[in-house]
Parts: sequence; C-alpha cells; structure tokens
Amino acid sequence: MLQPLIGCRKPFAPKAPTLDAASALYEAGELGKARDEVERIVEKQLSPHLRAEAFLLDAKVLLAMGDFDGAISAIEWIHEPPADLKADADYILAKSLIFSGHLDPASRLLSSIEASGQQDVMKLNLLKAFLATRLHQCNEAIRMADAIISSSAGNLRAEGQFTKGFCLYESRRFAEAFNLMTQAANGLRPGYERYVAAFIAAEAAGSLMRYTDSILYYMISLDELRNVAKPDNFKASVKSSIERLLLSKLDRDQLRSIINQFRGRFPADIATFALARRLIRDGEQSKAKKMLASFATQFPQSELASKAADFHRMIVMGMLGDPGRIGLIAPLSGDLSDFGQQVLLGAKMAISDYCAASEASVSLIVRDSRGDPDVAAEAFIDLAENEKVIAVIGPVLSKSLRGISALATEYRMLALSPSACGAGATEGSQYVFRNCVPLWTQARAISQFAVRRLHLLRIAVLMPEKRYGAQLADSFINEAENAGAKIIFIKSYPPGEMDFRERLSGLCELEPDAIFIADYASQVSVIAPQIKYSNIHDAVLLGWDGWNSPSELAPVLAQLEGAFFVSGLWLGNKATKANELQQKLLSEYNVDCSPLIAQSYDAASIVCTALFRGAFYRQDLRDEVSWLRFRGVLGNYGFTASGQAARPLHVLTVANGQIVKVCDIEVEQSR
Repeated sequence: MLQPLIGCRKPFAPKAPTLDAASALYEAGELGKARDEVERIVEKQLSPHLRAEAFLLDAKVLLAMGDFDGAISAIEWIHEPPADLKADADYILAKSLIFSGHLDPASRLLSSIEASGQQDVMKLNLLKAFLATRLHQCNEAIRMADAIISSSAGNLRAEGQFTKGFCLYESRRFAEAFNLMTQAANGLRPGYERYVAAFIAAEAAGSLMRYTDSILYYMISLDELRNVAKPDNFKASVKSSIERLLLSKLDRDQLRSIINQFRGRFPADIATFALARRLIRDGEQSKAKKMLASFATQFPQSELASKAADFHRMIVMGMLGDPGRIGLIAPLSGDLSDFGQQVLLGAKMAISDYCAASEASVSLIVRDSRGDPDVAAEAFIDLAENEKVIAVIGPVLSKSLRGISALATEYRMLALSPSACGAGATEGSQYVFRNCVPLWTQARAISQFAVRRLHLLRIAVLMPEKRYGAQLADSFINEAENAGAKIIFIKSYPPGEMDFRERLSGLCELEPDAIFIADYASQVSVIAPQIKYSNIHDAVLLGWDGWNSPSELAPVLAQLEGAFFVSGLWLGNKATKANELQQKLLSEYNVDCSPLIAQSYDAASIVCTALFRGAFYRQDLRDEVSWLRFRGVLGNYGFTASGQAARPLHVLTVANGQIVKVCDIEVEQSR
C-alpha cells in the first residue's frame, strides 16, 4: 500500500505547487507526477479545508492507481470532510472498499450515501453496479450499467462499459465483453481500471481465438502498468500470457506482423524465437539458423538470448532430433531379456495407439543393451547422432541410466526410464526421468502400512542375494525399526533358490507377526507354500511391486491369503485405462498387464503426449514432459524437479483368492 502523504519533507521546489496543477496532472493521467505535486503541497502550512482537498486528491490518485487501501487511509486522515467535499470523499471511500473486497462496510456506506441524497444519481448507480458485480449479481449489475452507458459520457460512461464488460466476461460472453472492454480501455482515465479493461479485452480475444488482438491488448495493459501501484505484481502474468500465445497460437504471418510492429523490443524477441521454432517444425532449418544467429544482436537484453543461442547451437550440431522417431534401449537378450521384452511391448502398444488416434507417423527405433551399461551408452549415442531420435525410452537398469546421464545432457535429449528404480538413478542430469516408484519408497510404504496401520511389530525378512533385494530389505528394516517394530529374523538366499526348508528352520518358534519377502512374484510362488509347510500360519506376508503378477501368483493365492503388497498398478476397476490395457494384452498377446508393461506404456505415451501438444525438438520435448500433468494407465501424475514420477501407490491384499485394493497412499518422492 502506498502511504498517504503526511509529514513528508522534500527539497525546496522553485515553482510553488498548487492543487490546480496537481489536479491537471491527475486528469492528464500523470498519476506519479500528481502524487509528487500533492506531496509538496501538504508540506506547507494549509488551512483545514485546503488540507482536506489535498488528501482528497491524494485518495483519488491512489484509487486510480489501484492502491485501494492507500485511498481508504487517505480519506480517513480527513476525519470529517467539509460539506462541499463529502460527496466526493464518500464516493472514493465506497469505491475503494468495493474494489478491495470490503463488501459489508461498502454496503453500509452506500445505504448511508443514498439516505443523505447528496450523491450524484449516476455515480450512486455506478457504485451499486460495482457492488453487484463483486457480489456476482451480474444481471443487476448489467441493468444498472446499461442505464449509465445510455445516459452518461466520458469517464463515467467508460466505467459503465467496464462494469458490464466484466460481467459479460465472467458469463463467458466473450465477443460482447471484448467489444465493451476495448471501448472502456479507450475511454477510461489512465490507471488501474484501464489496465484491467485492456487485460480482460486481451483474455476475451484469446478465448475467441483472435490471438493478434489478444497480444495487442496485452501490450496496452502492460504499458498501462506505469500508472498502477506495485506493477511488478501484474507484469509477470501479462508477459507470460503474451509468451504463451506467441509460442503456441500464432501462425508465421502473424508472428512476422508482431516482429515488424514491435521491432527491436518486447515482444518481438519472443515472436522471433517462436518463428524460428515454427520454421524448424516446417523443415526450414537454414532460415531458422540465420534468424537465431542474429538474435543476440537484435535483442541484447532479452531473457531469451541464452536460449536462442543454445537453440542455434543445436541446429548447427544437428541435435534437434526428429519428432517422428523415438528411441528405446532395453535388454532384449541375455538374463534380463524378459524385462526388456515387457518394456518393448508396452512402448510398441503405446506408440501404435497414439498413431491410430492422432493419425501421426511415429517410429520406434529399438536397441538391445544386453543388460550392459556400456552397450546402453553406445546405443544412446547411436540413437542421438545417427538415428536422430527426439527422445529415448530407457535404459531399463538403474546403472545404465546413471551411465547415460552426461550423454543426455550433451545431446539435450530426454531419457525416460520405465523401470530404473535404484537410488540416484535420475541424479546428474535434468534430461533423465523415470516412470517408476523407487525401491526404497515402496519398501518404506509397505513397512509403514504394516507397522502403523496393521500393528505388526515382530517381523522377519527374506531377501535374494541381489542388489535390489538388499535395497528393499535395508529400507524396509530401517523404516520398521523407526516406527517401533522389531526385526527378529533376516535370511538371504541365492537367486533362483527352490528349497527354503533349512532357511526357514527356527522361524516358527520366533512367532513372527509378519514376513517381508523382497523378491519377485516368481520367487514368492516358491517361498509362500514352504512358509506354510514350516507351520508358520499366522504371519502376514508383505511385499512390493514385484509381486504384482497375477498369473505367477495364481497357483499360490491360497497360501498368500491375507498378504499385503504395494504396487503402482491395480487391474480391479473395469473402468480404468489399466483394465483397458489388460484386456488388449490378453486378446492380442495372451499376457497379463504387468507393472513393467504399464510403466513402459505410460512412458511412451508421455512422450507421445508431448509431441501431440506441439513439442518438435529435443529440448522442447524435455521441457513439455517436465511440467506435463498426465492421465495414464498408472493414474494421474506428473514429475518432480528431480525427474521422479509423482503418483500414489496402491496397497493390495489377497482376499478370498482375489487380489483387491485396500487403499491408496501418498509416498515421499525424495532421493
């Protein structure tokens, strides 16, 4: 709030300030100068009446600038306005109260003004129209505004147009709102209301897809901010709206028109950058390169200068990528080929579905990493340099994803892994994302649920002698102990172990409340029957996303009765996208929808969605993915600043031989 002018001291001014001079500046729209003039006036010894006139003018200026609290304070300093000033003081106070949202005192003041009979009828009706607008009584506000428009002139008529235009915009009658707000912007006195009128005219034009008009009125509103208190509060929003339109809505001719109209200054810089993007999309790289090469010279102060230089470098080095080509890196041979084939299947189905729905042409360029991080890195370079893909799905393994992070930064290319759930997999590059819930997050989630919700306090842990097993077990144990549980038994076993009788020996006597098995469904189907065979009947079995394979668990569901596990995928709701994918997989491939297939399907769908929304080169696509809100097979989610998918986990249980959902839980997305 700008402070009302009291007790100010300034150096001597050669020309004696007068209220007439200050009023003239106010009428001319020189609001800042008018305040300075009033400030110099109140330094002098003034009669009570002249001091009241000075504060009244100060309140008028503050109201015009949109500092409503300051205007209210200035009126309050008058105390008892002289009779000849009271009507103006009441009008300014009432309008300031309405615009600042103090509607109850404004309503009481209006009743008092009307009872006194001293206020001009049209001004009183205008105040009532303002109040009706703030109370969302648009029909009443429009009725009163029409009366003002038809019988008034000048600023009063423009305020009637402003009020009616605002109501029409709120009612989504954009064409009428645009016409009235353009008239209001031309007729209103300079200041806050003119800024708002131009801004709403711009918004209405945008809703009507009149994008050039929208930008012109945004620019008028931006220019008018020089007469508004605290302009920085509004400037960023206006500039953001202009940038959004230029980058996504205007065609080439419209962009050239903006460049010529605002040559050498904002928003010609954004229009130039947008035109270069459009030329790239249309295959005219040489023209775009020439335009970007001179960008810094034309717009040395532009916030886009460094981005334009980076864009130019990507063109020169051939690093833009082809929006019709997406890469995939997965272990399609070797010990991990089953995982790789699931990733490939999910991505192929997603791209096929996207092409069928959008009539786009997108190819999936596949490379086999063989589970080797060095091979994955070579594949990434090949896809970036030779195949010119716009993005890569994968690599699948955390070590491989960490191994290409520097390459992703070098080529400015998104690497979106559907499954790299190890610690630190997305660290080191803003171009590396993953569409899975990390192992430690899953382990902590099921641990918290077991201890805090189920009150299971004596827990045993079984884990394979693999890195993922150790990560799951360590995170589960730490969380369980922090929550007050006791880990009474820990056993590891070699991968693929079939006989657990010796390892389970002695566990029955320890009477565990629960057993956490940090392994996949294929191994759980081996372990669960042997737990029951070892006379451990009351312990609740606990697991993670790797359990979610209905076909592998089907033979042992009786032994898993009452077990709980967490997963990002649940197929129980027939109306979900997950179930649609499940039915398609069964009919076309005779396979269940696994979490890995679902994660890969969503990863490829996310890239395709970014393409559909207009991303057409690597950096553009990465940026689009970073702020995308996506509705996929795994639910509604987006990505954190560290590239981690942010979505809830489902807690699932086995009940009466069926896998059913218990609840959803929000999970921590750190690390």
